[in-house]
Amino acid sequence: MQTVSVNFSKKNVPKNKFITVEDVKIPSPKKNEILFRTLACGICSTDIEYLINNKILKQDNKNFNGAPGKKYLGHEVVGKAVNVGKNLNKSIIGRNFVIADINICRTFNLTPTCKYCKKKQGIHCSNKAKRKYSRDVYGGYSEYFIRSYYQSIEIKKKVSPAHAAFSEPLSTAINCSNQCKISNKILIFGLGTISTLFFRVLLVKKYLKKNIFINVKNDQQKRQAKNMGFVNIINKKDFKNLKINFDKIFYFNGKIKLEEIILNYSKPLSEIIIFGHIKNIDIDPKILIKKQISLKGIHGYSSIKKKNGYISDVENAVKYIEKKKIHLNDLITQKYDLKKAEQTLTKICNDFKMGKNKTIFRSILLK
Repeated sequence: MQTVSVNFSKKNVPKNKFITVEDVKIPSPKKNEILFRTLACGICSTDIEYLINNKILKQDNKNFNGAPGKKYLGHEVVGKAVNVGKNLNKSIIGRNFVIADINICRTFNLTPTCKYCKKKQGIHCSNKAKRKYSRDVYGGYSEYFIRSYYQSIEIKKKVSPAHAAFSEPLSTAINCSNQCKISNKILIFGLGTISTLFFRVLLVKKYLKKNIFINVKNDQQKRQAKNMGFVNIINKKDFKNLKINFDKIFYFNGKIKLEEIILNYSKPLSEIIIFGHIKNIDIDPKILIKKQISLKGIHGYSSIKKKNGYISDVENAVKYIEKKKIHLNDLITQKYDLKKAEQTLTKICNDFKMGKNKTIFRSILLK
């Protein structure tokens, strides 16, 4: 089988050699594990950043208890179960699953289960530092990979793998939507896959289009945003003329001046939510204090409490996709053969470094 990884500990790597491709033996699942054959994997911009700049991966590992050495990329993955560990029912074989870190404690046999994993919020697991990676289990850019049963969420086989690959980014959009109230005026910074999914989730939840605004970089993005269904589209150059105050301001990408936004476009007691990549925040604290502005970071997916427990945003995303509540076809920029992962990722990395202007939504690797 073919695996694709980035190895930031490897020395003397050529400057433009982003990835390592290897042929390895197909692994065998242990007790509560499933061996998957990759059906589809979305190419996330986070993985591209890791490939281009290994320093980001090093820093993340240092700050967030990551695993050093090789990093097997591809987390927006859909797999078909082809083998299971001895503790699992063989009826699982043949079914399709998406992957999510809902319960890291159970995945890595960490006891007692932390409060986050109990709420299906394993992405914030407080026991992460105790994880032990005994062997390579690979990622979604590989032909096969292994995951715990507790990381695996079944999706109906009638759903196309290309659509199922949106489960993870859609779950983050659902998480963002859960921060809002139906009466809110909402401003979105940055056109991309997740911001567009966020917009569409809001519409499914009956938010009014007239209360949702998006700020884009240029006229080309303005045309793209219109094609995606946005109505209130503000070009960056015209933003200073805007005379509206917002309850919720979401940052996905692009450069923003927080002081200017808070002073001119936020209501008292409003909230600024940062999802995307921002290098630093330079702001006078008294501006936050005097208007009582909340500044909040949001990462990945979460869960909501239901009568009989918790349901994760990923589980909700799967339901959205199965019921075709969200239009996805226009978010697929390109489909590539999984076997050509190296060439595909190298091309995307080079395009990214060249700063191509057109917004790329999701490219999908397919078996």
